[in-house]
Amino acid sequence: MSDMEIYQKLEALRDNYLNETVIPKNSEYMISGKAYEQKIWSESYQKDELIVFQLESKNIIGSSVYCLGLKRSEAGKIEKLSNSQLWDIGIP
Repeated sequence: MSDMEIYQKLEALRDNYLNETVIPKNSEYMISGKAYEQKIWSESYQKDELIVFQLESKNIIGSSVYCLGLKRSEAGKIEKLSNSQLWDIGIP
């Protein structure tokens, strides 16, 4: 399994949100036979709203966390955020 598969799933979750603007419940996904916990949440950041899409895989040694996001300004402008941009903000 590659990181690309994980980010494709996160991009699909983010695109679905843009079409429906409803935050789905947390759930679990199987990607290439490995379980990932899906978490999606919204929080304030400065004057903007962040919507974070996260997939996390836990194992005996530790966990792997992958995130993508959206930033919605007060004016309604939406910007797609990468994993590294979210890290710069402090997520996860």
